Amino acid sequence: MKDGITLHPEHGLNPSIEVCMICGEEMGIALLGNNIKGQAPHHICTGEICDNCKKTIDDGGCFIIEVEDGSDQKNPYRTGRYCAIKKEAAKKILGQEHSVVYMEKSAYSQIIPQKIKKDMFTKEERLFIWKKVYEEIERLEDGNYICVMLRKIVFKFFSTPKKIESFYGLYLDKMVKTYFPELEEKKSMATEPEEEWRIYGWFGCISPETKEVRLNIVKDIIKELE
Repeated sequence: MKDGITLHPEHGLNPSIEVCMICGEEMGIALLGNNIKGQAPHHICTGEICDNCKKTIDDGGCFIIEVEDGSDQKNPYRTGRYCAIKKEAAKKILGQEHSVVYMEKSAYSQIIPQKIKKDMFTKEERLFIWKKVYEEIERLEDGNYICVMLRKIVFKFFSTPKKIESFYGLYLDKMVKTYFPELEEKKSMATEPEEEWRIYGWFGCISPETKEVRLNIVKDIIKELE
């Protein structure tokens, strides 16, 4: 025995990395000792939630985790997709409030993308995001791509999924089209030919000159939202 842990006869403290049951974030080391047969797995989920996910719930969020159709609800087979939406919005979908809930893939695919597209951000939140995007582009000598800054600000300030691109399976152009139609509408103002967009963006490579172009685009969006 060591510090109250019964040592495993072969693997000693038998450590495993504990992960958040919602997002999979590594939280620390679980010392399993002789509480399990054999060697502990590299990662283990004990049902605990990381601080970031706790904050999301405390701030009025609800996590909806996608699982395969027909999964055992006690131990469902997760697809890897999940989202966080406001509890009020979740109640409209589910009929009652939850902090964490499983949803089968067939229902998730039909309900969640449309709901998130509509309710992801309030007007005030959008205004906040765009002002932060403006500040970030202005701060950098050569600026940066607007969509890259959008993703950065959302990840930094909002308890929506940490990685929109991987979480929803969307690349940046799809992210913009789905969640930021106000930017999508500015596509007609692109200074680069369409065949170059994936390489140089709508407004060219980042530089002091294109920085000003992008700042003006963002400034227009902010004015439209105010």
